[in-house]
Amino acid sequence: MFLYIYAICPLSLSEILNENTMAVKICYHEDIKVVETVYVGPFPKDELFNSVTQTLEFALEKNTLLLLGDCKGLSDNGSLVDIYSLAEYYLTIFESHKFKEAIILPENKEAAKNLKFYETTCINRGFDVKVFSDRESAVSWLISEN
Repeated sequence: MFLYIYAICPLSLSEILNENTMAVKICYHEDIKVVETVYVGPFPKDELFNSVTQTLEFALEKNTLLLLGDCKGLSDNGSLVDIYSLAEYYLTIFESHKFKEAIILPENKEAAKNLKFYETTCINRGFDVKVFSDRESAVSWLISEN
């Protein structure tokens, strides 16, 4: 089962999920002008690309390109080829949009390693992406002027 939840933050995913569910919650923090996407469970390539597209459409609707990816609950995020493909996908949709994305790393070591690779592939393509181990550092960097 796959759930998309659009909400005013905060909303706890743990209240509605079980261990076999993959879900994404996309919400807007009006006070800091950030769209946050929370990932829970395993994410096959198609669902990952779909959730990224949904996040970007929501961000443009909210007139912001500040993105926070909370991946703490992510258990699997695909292969390195999938991660590389995601960064390549950005090149097709971000010709005129510059986004800034902070990612909170998951506890799953393999998924965290893949997200560090994702950070590198995005940076190599000129995107402003950075991974963090905690939410406070991620938000602080994201809303900074640098």
